[in-house]
Amino acid sequence: MNTSATGSAAYTTAGHLAFGVERAVGSFREGEYTLTLLKSGSVVDTLTLVVGTPRIGNLTVGYTGANTTFDSGEELGAAMNNGSIVTSGGIDQLGDYDVEDGDRTVLHPGTVVLAFDADRLSWAVDTNDSDASLAAFAAYLNRTGGALRAVQTNPTPSRRVKAVDLLDPDAGSLYTDPANDTYYLVADTRDLRVVHGDTDLGYPAADGAPAELYSGDRFAANLTLNATGGFDWADVHDRAAGADPASAETSFVVVDPDATLTNWPRDERVVLAAGEPVRGRTTLAPGSTLVVEAARADGTTTTRRVTVGANGTFDASLGTANATDGTRLTVTVRLPHRSGGVERRAVVRDPAATLSASVRGEDERQVAFDATVSHRSLVVVAEADGDVVGVHPRAPDTGYTGGLVSLAAADPGTLTVTVYRDVDRDGRLDAADVPYPNASTTVEYDPSESGRAAVPRSESGTSGPSVVGSTVTDSDAPTESSTPVPGFGVVVAAVAVAGATLVLSRRAN
Repeated sequence: MNTSATGSAAYTTAGHLAFGVERAVGSFREGEYTLTLLKSGSVVDTLTLVVGTPRIGNLTVGYTGANTTFDSGEELGAAMNNGSIVTSGGIDQLGDYDVEDGDRTVLHPGTVVLAFDADRLSWAVDTNDSDASLAAFAAYLNRTGGALRAVQTNPTPSRRVKAVDLLDPDAGSLYTDPANDTYYLVADTRDLRVVHGDTDLGYPAADGAPAELYSGDRFAANLTLNATGGFDWADVHDRAAGADPASAETSFVVVDPDATLTNWPRDERVVLAAGEPVRGRTTLAPGSTLVVEAARADGTTTTRRVTVGANGTFDASLGTANATDGTRLTVTVRLPHRSGGVERRAVVRDPAATLSASVRGEDERQVAFDATVSHRSLVVVAEADGDVVGVHPRAPDTGYTGGLVSLAAADPGTLTVTVYRDVDRDGRLDAADVPYPNASTTVEYDPSESGRAAVPRSESGTSGPSVVGSTVTDSDAPTESSTPVPGFGVVVAAVAVAGATLVLSRRAN
């Protein structure tokens, strides 16, 4: 195929058409071409070629726990969007280094995910095999002059700059989401090859000496496609005139496994009952050990070593069984033999609550309430048989005025309204939660038939009151923000050639 031929037709001299870059001579300028297939001088078929430059969209880095596996690019995209893969910084690290709000973080040990958008690239990778896809992508970058670099930006004065080999097929895999032209490079940080790179050249320039990732190491990552035009084709047209290659960049800081205490958000003081444990969650592997310390104002310190459970949670008794109302604590969670860690304020309060409630309009299916509480709480509405028909997911620790509980399929009759102490502070009624003493009242509920919507009941497998037809969320629970990775969308199939792309659409004869 000679792309320099005049006219709109391009021909192949082979007896058969084996489409591939090795049959092209020269490089395509961006634009629209007509490809005509001839046999014995007669037109057999005609194709339209749309030639464009590969583009990179967002380059995003995130992390999840060690030993996390994925099956597809679509699954990774969902995990990025729902926060299962953490893409924002400001985490609660267990080490004594600095992580600022807004920093993108990579957990070590953990699973790093590098996501990027790139249209007209799908031909270069094997979408059916994630391991082969990474090898194919690395080969593509190598022959087109592209690069994926991750170079340290804060080396210590006595050490050379580090570089991370993100393209090592023995360490990672590349997953694709064809519908969104999105790619996910996934690797276990324990398998990554880290080398000492050259300060001027950056990467790879390895000196053969292995390097290690340490908490607080900061890296700048850059992905560039077709930096030299690729395929050793000299005529790069617009690129030779100085156009910037398609590229994107991001940065990240390496962090220890984090421990976020689910009992309270970062800047909020937790209120505990006497003898109540601190509950937390961590990305440390199940079976790992954490140290939990509780220091009182009088200098008394209680230290507990706890084991991380199968679901990443832990709890520690702070020795507050005999603590008086108002006892203040500073709680620290850290790794054994390490300083720093996650620190929170806490105070012991005797559980106490008051409640008043009434039905708000027969047809509105709501119960209005006012409550004063000493701890984070839930307001629960139940029928006479114990079935829960409404939950207010969180009344603030100091109380709530003018709260409303929407009812799900409640039958006419007497409803019991009760304030529960949300012991595990998850915004959901479960077996861990206990009612306050003397914080319950009843209301009469008699909605009109025209005002009631039929809501099917569902069974609950938990002990105690059952939640019926109600989904409960905790709007104040600590969350990690996520940055969706938008795709370009697939309009036509794409094949990249020499920094440009051939998009083929059949035109009927």
